[in-house]
Amino acid sequence: MPPLPQAIVDFSTIGLKAARNFGATLKDSHGVTYIDAPVTGGVVEAEKGALTMFAGGEAAAVEDLMNILKYMATDIIYMGDCGTGQITKICNQVMFMATMVTMAEMLKLAENGGVASQSLPEIFSAGFGNSRRLEVFGEQMA
Repeated sequence: MPPLPQAIVDFSTIGLKAARNFGATLKDSHGVTYIDAPVTGGVVEAEKGALTMFAGGEAAAVEDLMNILKYMATDIIYMGDCGTGQITKICNQVMFMATMVTMAEMLKLAENGGVASQSLPEIFSAGFGNSRRLEVFGEQMA
């Protein structure tokens, strides 16, 4: 087996500019590959080692590190150049927060209209109104 590349894998969620700066500085000044690999899935998925990871950086380095990365994430998605993992994670967060705001508005609408909001997550679970967010946070938000 060939040796693994000398690399830093950053699992944090940071800005695009920071990720690209880290990547360039590490490569140019130290010969180290930088992979931005933020994750999503929350505590429950983290405890199971079943996160989703968005990897940005050199494709060959990401591929070389797959046998290590797979212990953290069941889905490792290569997004492209350094920083693209961060952009994907930020897009994921925008979708997440938009859904959370919409859920809060929906629950308040139900309450204001005399509907028991606590019943809605279960009621919606069988239809198109269901979502992972509703399953995980709906009852708690209601």
